[in-house]
Amino acid sequence: MNSAAPLKQSRGGLALLTSGLAIGLVWLVVLPWLSSLPSQSAYIDWLRAKRIDPSARYYTEVEAMEPILQRLNEQTRASRAK
Repeated sequence: MNSAAPLKQSRGGLALLTSGLAIGLVWLVVLPWLSSLPSQSAYIDWLRAKRIDPSARYYTEVEAMEPILQRLNEQTRASRAK
């Protein structure tokens, strides 16, 4: 019987647990702490005052979307011409 298999499995589980804990620590401790810094707090207040949602991302703002949008516009024009 191979005794290395359970060891590999426990290493994988430990790596997954460690990764999850690291992500949780960053998400629940580090990011809230960063948002409480005066510079970030002022920026967040400014965004709220302007009613800007920083999580919103429009596809028209991404440079990679330009060729796709051009192709879609051409297809739309072609279908309307029919």
